[in-house]
Amino acid sequence: SANLTDTLAAALNALTPALAQFGTDGLAPFLPRWHALHAYAGREVVLLEQGVERVRGIATGIDATGQLLLDTPDGIQAIAAGDVSLREAQ
Repeated sequence: SANLTDTLAAALNALTPALAQFGTDGLAPFLPRWHALHAYAGREVVLLEQGVERVRGIATGIDATGQLLLDTPDGIQAIAAGDVSLREAQ
């Protein structure tokens, strides 16, 4: 059975090429996979900041800089990460 050291070694071995590619090419090569696995893709979400609704829209993905893209009544908004939490709209 695998121990913690073996598990960590396997994880690092899997991450090393991805980290090297990210260092060279940035986020762009990872965008298709991210969009395919994005849990909120196509769903209406509410962006909260310190518990207060900031914006509501359809999550469409992320851009090349990693900002969340929301399709809102005012158009596509790019939302930078920070002290913002994302919740599916009710």
